[in-house]
Amino acid sequence: MKSLMYRIFAFLFWIYRVFPLNRKKVLFIMTHDFHLEGNIGYVYNELVKKDYPLKYYWICKNDLGMGVAPRKLLKTISLFLVKSYHMATANYIFLDNVFLPMAYMKFNAKVKVIQLWHGSGAVKKFGQDCNTGRLARLEYSANQSYTHVIVSSIRVVDQHVTAFGVNRENVYPIGVPRVDFFYESSTQSESLNEFYTNYPELKNKKKILYAPTFRDDEINTPPSIEMNFEKLIESLDESYIILLRLHPHIRKHSYKHNYSNRLYDVSEYYNLNGLLLASDILVTDYSSIIFDYMYLERPMIFYAYDLKSFKDNSRGFYFDYETFVPGPVVKNTDQLINEILNETFNLDMVREFKNTYINENGAHATKRLINLVFSKL
Repeated sequence: MKSLMYRIFAFLFWIYRVFPLNRKKVLFIMTHDFHLEGNIGYVYNELVKKDYPLKYYWICKNDLGMGVAPRKLLKTISLFLVKSYHMATANYIFLDNVFLPMAYMKFNAKVKVIQLWHGSGAVKKFGQDCNTGRLARLEYSANQSYTHVIVSSIRVVDQHVTAFGVNRENVYPIGVPRVDFFYESSTQSESLNEFYTNYPELKNKKKILYAPTFRDDEINTPPSIEMNFEKLIESLDESYIILLRLHPHIRKHSYKHNYSNRLYDVSEYYNLNGLLLASDILVTDYSSIIFDYMYLERPMIFYAYDLKSFKDNSRGFYFDYETFVPGPVVKNTDQLINEILNETFNLDMVREFKNTYINENGAHATKRLINLVFSKL
């Protein structure tokens, strides 16, 4: 069914290609992030702030839900009849994820297609480096339209070349826009104030952010969170609070628990950077979130309970995981508790990691990107 939808969208795209390009039209395809805190949001906000003579159009994640209910039916009609027109006539297209209908499209040579992606680096393999079969073929075909793939640093160029299956000259290590947040003290202050406006009771608490990545077999089923929260909470005094942040692919499955004053499910909280800033410790596994949290130079613990099976039977990694990550690797809740209570965090390891993977150009990644893409405006 999905393949048929891709083809219908592309068919309408080809019909609309008879119309001339609109040199002032920008299409944002934001199918990963739900809010404007990500890379696309930073680009859009900067363009609006600079008052460029452009018109903006969107394809968002909630545009993709098919259905016959009146509201969904209207969105479906708009997606196929309107959004495909904007895609065929836009001079600039920004994405934060792979958009598979593009596998059946070919753009005018003047169109700039900019893949911003949604991660700042690469830990686990993705895209062409792990997908197989029809999905891999569709992704590869869709990726060939990119004129620019924007990455965080020269250190991760090779991984993105192979993951997207693109030429090296199309990969630009100028820094991803959303890490500008970590250079903007006023924006950080606003985000932190907003967090404590929403959660005033957490102001003087020690906050542990648990942000696991998703496993491929969890997309259509509730996530199996392999952590003993009861034991973790009982082992830590009441000054500790757990913030649970599920990956966007699985956050639709709410996590039910009985620890309302100690465990907060913040999966739907829109401002990830605000959560990072408010947190004292990050607990994660194979997520690229570490390439954001490193800017804060705070402790990270890696709860890799399924490390062997993930390496051998799932995606695998670009590096030797246990020597690559900037913090202790634990395999169960008891080990996690010991790391938290002992507080033997080696922040020099975090700083070294940051110095290795930080962008060589420093701040203002969003401005560099806009100067690159819109140089002739």
